[in-house]
Amino acid sequence: MKKLAFGKDLNKMLFLISASEGEDNSIRFVIALGTNGETANGATLVFPDTSEFYEIIFDDYILHQTRNESYASYDSGEVKKGRGLVIFEKSRLIDALPVLTDCRKFEDGSFYPEKWTHYGLFCVNHVIDVISCREPEIRKLTEEE
Repeated sequence: MKKLAFGKDLNKMLFLISASEGEDNSIRFVIALGTNGETANGATLVFPDTSEFYEIIFDDYILHQTRNESYASYDSGEVKKGRGLVIFEKSRLIDALPVLTDCRKFEDGSFYPEKWTHYGLFCVNHVIDVISCREPEIRKLTEEE
């Protein structure tokens, strides 16, 4: 089974198919990998591959936001691994977390409520950020799902 992992470089574009919030602070994203279509005038059309859908579930997230890709700003000082599915080591959102929430990082290196990670989904038309204390579950969906 092909498995996606945050921080792994993907050579394909990602498409957000759906996003939904569940009970008890969980959030679910369905993404499709991109596939190349026809080339015209030097440009290759990319569209969602209907055989490559993945489910990403974050249980008990701290914060999430979705931005329109056209208006998303990027900071060259941010440090991240990956291309489509990204893990941030340093980001403006991590820096702002103690202002936006009750989360804290203390001088001794400890965290409240516990250590958190900033994950990013860089999709065509959408930039999604999730900060969570737990790694997401990622699985490939079958055609029936």
